[in-house]
Amino acid sequence: MAPPEFDLLCDEDCLAATPPPPPPPPHRGRTNYVYTGKSHLVDQDSLNTQLLDCLRREATYMPECEYVEALRNSPQLARARFRAVNYFVKCRARLNFVVETVFYAVNYFDRFVSKKGSDAVSTVALVELLSIACFSLAAKFNEISGPQLQDFQIAGGHDMENTFQSGEIRRIELRVLETLQWRLRCATAYSYLEVLSTLLNMDSLRHQLQIALTARMSELILPTLYDPKFVEFKPCVVAATALRCGLEELLPSKSNSYFSTLINFINHKEEMENCYKVMEERVADPLYTLTTVRSGGYAYFPSSPVTVMASPRQFNCHVVLSPSISSDSDLTRSLNPKKRKLA
Repeated sequence: MAPPEFDLLCDEDCLAATPPPPPPPPHRGRTNYVYTGKSHLVDQDSLNTQLLDCLRREATYMPECEYVEALRNSPQLARARFRAVNYFVKCRARLNFVVETVFYAVNYFDRFVSKKGSDAVSTVALVELLSIACFSLAAKFNEISGPQLQDFQIAGGHDMENTFQSGEIRRIELRVLETLQWRLRCATAYSYLEVLSTLLNMDSLRHQLQIALTARMSELILPTLYDPKFVEFKPCVVAATALRCGLEELLPSKSNSYFSTLINFINHKEEMENCYKVMEERVADPLYTLTTVRSGGYAYFPSSPVTVMASPRQFNCHVVLSPSISSDSDLTRSLNPKKRKLA
C-alpha cells in the first residue's frame, strides 16, 4: 500500500524516465522519419500532432490574465514567486528530480495564485506551505517515485523558516487541486524542447547538433522561471525564442532560414520578437547585470531578505541549473563566440 502522503495521485498519465538514447541510425538519404533521441523514429505527422497537443494544452493551463499586471505592480507578490521558484530549483537538485518537475510546480503556483490573489502568499509561511504543496503535486504527477512529505521540507534546507505537519501540507495540496480543477498535465516551455528541435531536424540537422541545441535551449529557459517578465509570454513563445537564440549561437549561417521555418510552427511572430529582445538582454547576454534587469520595473533577483542567493551565484544561476553538456556540445557552441564572450 502506498504511503498516505501519496493519496492524492492524479488520474493522469505519468511520464516515465527514458533510458540513455542509443546511437542515431545511419543517414541513408532524405527520409520522412527522424531520430528523436529516444529509442524510436517518428514521422513529421507525429511531430506535428505532438506540437498541436502542446499548443492546445497550453491555452487552457495558463494563469489568469490579471496575473501579469499583479506581478508588475506588487513587489511583494514578485518576491513571493521568486522564493517559490528558488525552493523548487534547490529541491529538484537535492532530490534528484527531473527538470520538468520544476516547470510543472511553477505552473501550479502561478495558476493557483492568479486565481486566489496575492493574499494566498501574503506571509512567508503561506509561501512556503504553498511551495511545498505545488512541488509535491508536481513530483506525484511527473516522477516515478517521490519522498515523504516531510522530506520536501528537509530538502528546502536553511531557507525554510517554518515547519509544517503532513496534514497541513495535504490540506493545501487538496486546495490547490480543487482550485486547478485537478488539471495538472500542463504544457510548459520545457514541454516544447524536444518537439521543436526535432521538427527542425527534418531539414537534415545533424544529430549531435540537435542534442547541443536542445541542451542550450534548456540552459536558456531555466532562468526565465525566476523572472516574472517572462510570464507575459506563452510557453511556446519562450521555447521558440530559446531555440532561435540557440540557433544563432550554434548555427549562425542558417539561423534565419530555420527561424522562418519556426514561424510556420509557432505563429506568434510579434510576441516572439518581443520575447527575443528580453531573452537576449536578460538571459543570453553574459554581460547582463542586475541593474539592467530592474530597468523595466522587474527584479529578476529582488533586493530583499527573501533572496538568499549571493550575487555571484545569482549571475551564474543558468550555469548551475543547466543539464550536463557534452564536450561535443561545448565545442559546437564555441563556433559563434560573439554571444559567449565570457564562456
